[in-house]
Formats: sequence, C-alpha cells, structure tokens
Amino acid sequence: MAPGKLTGQRILVTGFTGRLGGAFAEYLAADNEVTGVALDASDEALASWGARGVDPYVVDLAADDYGGLPADFDYVVHTAAAVYPKDFEGGMRANAEVPALLMRHTRSARAFLHVSTSGVYVEHDDPWYRAAETDIIGGSKLMGHYTGTKAAGEGAVRAMARVLNLPTVICRMDVQYGTYADGGLPVMFLANIINGVPIVLPKSYDWVKALIHQDDLRAFIHHRPRRGRLARRPGASRPLLGTTHPFGRLSTRPLTASAASLPGQRRPAVVHRAGQRALQIMLLASRNSSSPYSPRSTPRPLFL
Repeated sequence: MAPGKLTGQRILVTGFTGRLGGAFAEYLAADNEVTGVALDASDEALASWGARGVDPYVVDLAADDYGGLPADFDYVVHTAAAVYPKDFEGGMRANAEVPALLMRHTRSARAFLHVSTSGVYVEHDDPWYRAAETDIIGGSKLMGHYTGTKAAGEGAVRAMARVLNLPTVICRMDVQYGTYADGGLPVMFLANIINGVPIVLPKSYDWVKALIHQDDLRAFIHHRPRRGRLARRPGASRPLLGTTHPFGRLSTRPLTASAASLPGQRRPAVVHRAGQRALQIMLLASRNSSSPYSPRSTPRPLFL
C-alpha cells in the first residue's frame, strides 16, 4: 500500500454522483468508510453506489436540518456545487452558504477540502497566463452567477475555518477529465469528432485550459488533507487542481487537431464565432454528447 495513503478513515464526499465527486468516492471507498451526499439521485444510482462501498445519502445541504446524515467524519471532501444557478440567490445558497453549513455540521473533522473553481479569477489579457493564489479574483463572466458565488464561497469557508479551528484547504479546479460522467472536456471534444458535431471556438483569442486527470487528483488527496501546515493556516486557497499544474496546459485549437489525428477519426468542423465566449459556446456544443472514452494508462496527462 502506498506510503501516506488514506486507509480506515471515515470520509464524507459531497457531490458523489458527479464527475469529480464520483472519482473521489469510488477510489476512497476501496480502503475507507465513505459516505456520499447528493442533492438528488435515483434509487438505481443509490443502489449502484452502495454496491461500490459508498453509503449514499440524498440531502439538501442548504437546509437547516440534515436529517440522519452523520457528523463524525475524519475528513470531508466538498465537491458539490451549483454550476448553473438560476439566479444570484440560488448561487449564493448553494455555493456560499452550503460549505459553511457543512463545515458547522462536520466541525469535528480532522480536515476539510473545499473545491472551488479557477473561474473566480478576473479574466487575464494573456490566455496563457499562469494564475497564482494571490491574483485578483472577482469571478469570470463566462458562467453567470456560478463563478461569483464560488468566490463568495471561498470567503465563507475561510471564515468558518477560523471560527471552528478546522484545518481547511481551498482548491481552485480548472478542467478535470477521466472516466466519470461526461469524461471532461477532452472526451467531449472527441465525442463531437466521432459524432460529427461541430466544435465551436472563439475567433478572436485562444481559449487555454489546464487539464488534470482524475488519477492525479486521487494522488493529491492522499497527502494534502493531513499535512500539518493546514492547521497553522486554515482556509488557505491553492490553485493546485489545474490552474498552475504542469500536467496539461494547452489551447483548444491544437487539442481538437490532436483528437482528430487519432486512427479512424476525421478532422472536426471548427466553427468560429466572434464576440462570444468560448466556455458558453463549448458547453452548448458538447453538453449532449455521450462519452466514448475507455480507460487507458498512457499518455495520462493529455490522454489524446
């Protein structure tokens, strides 16, 4: 067993039915007692997760009463979020109030990991700029109320870390990919190519994203929650889940060309629309694509 690997711990994973939470929950459940929380899930999905060793709960974490959800966990991994909140109130409730309420509920935990987003940064003129923890934040306009309320959530988490003296790390995620849910951006691109769906990109600038594979996230979580420096610096924000990570930093244009070079694939139809934001367009272009991805060991970071 790998040195430092989490074993025999009681771990709560929120958003366990999603791409990121699911990758964490299934992996950690192999050697730990994992409880999963989701806002909504079918009976079939709950049964499936139960068979994988996760004790599943459906709970509205924004509510005043968490019902029978246990509170005595060693570690908490909070990945749940409202990515497309309908309005400001809904975004603040899900992305700012929920992590604070959850920290109060699990205040006896040894450490708390809060997943934020790289979208909290103010957009930089240079798309290849490597964001740092201390850069100006304020939320990108790309995803409406999501990024602004996630920035507010970081403030709530920092405050609760101090109030509760709960060792806490805030990680700003950029682009995760792997085998869960839709597979992530590279897989959605490949699905578009296979299905003949145009990939829409902005004409005026490169849209640069930093990729990180689910296996690297799993390795990260083994060591990060238990480092002693967390207790000395509760609520630290770290852009480790993508933004400054060396694994897979690239523009969408060469990514689409690389995907199209795979055996049996044709070059994608890349459509440029000036004056529109890349992330909004890309989500519209690929949201309904099925994932054709099958696990492969190499090359892991870029996968293509």
